[in-house]
Amino acid sequence: MPALRVAVITPYHRESPAQLQRCMASVAAQHYPCTHFLISDGYPQALDQPGLRHVQLGLAHGDYGDTPRALGSLLARSEGFDALCYLDADNAYWPEHVASLVQAWQADGGRTAVFSCARQLYYPDGRLMPLRDTVGAPDFVDTNCLFLSGAALDLTALWTLMPAPLHIIGDRIFWQALRLSGLPMRHLAQASVAYTSHWRAHYLALGETPPPDARSIEAGLQAAARWWLALPASLQARYIAIMGFDPGPSLRSQLPAA
Repeated sequence: MPALRVAVITPYHRESPAQLQRCMASVAAQHYPCTHFLISDGYPQALDQPGLRHVQLGLAHGDYGDTPRALGSLLARSEGFDALCYLDADNAYWPEHVASLVQAWQADGGRTAVFSCARQLYYPDGRLMPLRDTVGAPDFVDTNCLFLSGAALDLTALWTLMPAPLHIIGDRIFWQALRLSGLPMRHLAQASVAYTSHWRAHYLALGETPPPDARSIEAGLQAAARWWLALPASLQARYIAIMGFDPGPSLRSQLPAA
């Protein structure tokens, strides 16, 4: 089986130079060689690293990194890369991350289009968060944990084709599109992603007081649900055709009972 060409796509916006350097260093240290595409979403930094592909989009798109993910994916595909991974600028890979996913792909003879892995949670200051991550397949896999190849690459345009009000939950929309596509998928239980958590729910699960800037997904889910349910049926049908699935049932479940 020929060597797989792997690209890692990182959108970045206003992350600190230290965060970006940590992210870049983790990709450069991979045991399996890969090419890192950094896509600046409006606030470019001076980056200089051998083999790095730095793309500057010129303005911020305000869609939580989805446009940079789409364009980075398209660029990598046009240059003949066989597989794509995603890494947010405030996160990092463990050195064996890409190698473990490629080995799983090779062991399966290249038949599985979507692989995913587990993640380890960290505080923003770099300390290990003593919390078992309960997010995982099949319900939801974080974008940083994905490895896409074959027909799964055809879905990457969805990062920018999904309707604008759904970008706030774009990672969930993309995962649902993958899960419901019928493509073969496999999840690796071993964690190989260092995920920086800013989520309120993680602090509460630890019995800690969340910091003032901690995030919550509930308001975003409910806003997306209200927008979707207010759409005319004709527009819903159009977006369902674009996304390949109907998000209505899962969005409706996010609204408080009447």
